[in-house]
Amino acid sequence: MVRPMRERRPRRQWDRDRNRGGEPPRPGGAIDEDGVYTPGPPGSFGILATTDGIVGRANVTVVLGQLARIDVTPASTTITADESLQFTAKGFDMRDNDVVIAPMWSATCGSVNMTGWYAPRDVGSCTVYANATGISGSGRVAVLAGALARLAIAPTNATITADDVLTFTATGYDGNGNAVPVTPTWDAEQGAIDGAGLYEPTFAGVWSVSARAGGLNASTRVTVLPGALARLAVSPGDVDLSADETLQFTATGYDRAGNPVPIAPFWEAQDGTISGGAYVPHHTGVWSVNASQALIVGTALVHVRPGAIARIMVSPTASNMKEGDQVAFTAIAYDVKGNEVPGGNVAWRVDGDVGTIDAEGLFRATRAGHGLVVASASDGVLSVQGSADVFVEGSPLSNPWILVAVAATPLVLMAGFVWRRHRRIAALRARLAQRQAPTAGVGPADPDGGEDDDILG
Repeated sequence: MVRPMRERRPRRQWDRDRNRGGEPPRPGGAIDEDGVYTPGPPGSFGILATTDGIVGRANVTVVLGQLARIDVTPASTTITADESLQFTAKGFDMRDNDVVIAPMWSATCGSVNMTGWYAPRDVGSCTVYANATGISGSGRVAVLAGALARLAIAPTNATITADDVLTFTATGYDGNGNAVPVTPTWDAEQGAIDGAGLYEPTFAGVWSVSARAGGLNASTRVTVLPGALARLAVSPGDVDLSADETLQFTATGYDRAGNPVPIAPFWEAQDGTISGGAYVPHHTGVWSVNASQALIVGTALVHVRPGAIARIMVSPTASNMKEGDQVAFTAIAYDVKGNEVPGGNVAWRVDGDVGTIDAEGLFRATRAGHGLVVASASDGVLSVQGSADVFVEGSPLSNPWILVAVAATPLVLMAGFVWRRHRRIAALRARLAQRQAPTAGVGPADPDGGEDDDILG
């Protein structure tokens, strides 16, 4: 079956109309060979169709489309927090035709006013939006820290002890409060602080710590309390006193930095007694006085010398001797605590007329009897003395009754001799008378029992 040939249509040529005067057509859009027209900018345009030399014309009026896009300028930028920036927004329809808009502005950080003037605040990346009829456009801004405007120290108004250390930090800020890196120079009113802000106190008190950077200064105060007890000092530390005196010692506690630390020490003395720091000496010598607390000990030395003479001991305490004998006495002086007091000027005397004693204490017995050897010493106010008994035995010739007896002895002996001689002579005479008697015999016995020739004996 032969189908009839379709009628060949003339080929059409589409084009936009040209302006009179032979000028090229305005950019009123585009049309393809199938007659599909794509508008361009708003305006009135002619559409031409040409085929086999025949031209057809149509007019088209293009108006703005709906807002399809908003472009924000600048789209991306970097500023510091000290700066501000003007953003602008343009609206376009889907064919990129300008659409007049009056956008509402907003920002994720910082602030933007109704004209698009942006003022940053925090450091970071911020987005600025322009919004109109549900369409948004945006620009991004990177906010850097601004210039150093403020310096702050931490911690503030800290309290530590003199045994502690404390690290201070200094932070810089711009005008919006964003941190600005700083390398500060440190200074402390008292104590020491290094370049890293490490503070080491010394004396207790309230002190200033300051930092300087970028022409700015900041300061804070630190209260330093005494540290732990590290040392005890006893005062006076080296003292001389007599055994008659008393002395009040005091003890002061210090921490490692030399700050006074309150204490309630325990007192002890090597010799003598001490209570509450009040020291009463006893024996002479060099003795230590200690104050202690929590294993910390402070020591003082006390040199105790003898006190005033309180008594004198004479030696020997008693002596028996004969007339003409000598005895060396010694005297030792003691204070009230029983300490020997050397170097005293002792005066000697004898009470009772039994002898004499020299300045060295040598006693010479001169007469029988009982007496006292006395040693005395005086300090200008008080006079002290001691004594010893002496018993002197007299010789026979020194007793007058014995002398009388001795003187009378020859007379007694002579009288006895004469008496005996007289008896013998009487007996002899009686015997001779008997011999001359007329009667012989034995005469009477010799009265004295001796021979006749013992008459002169």
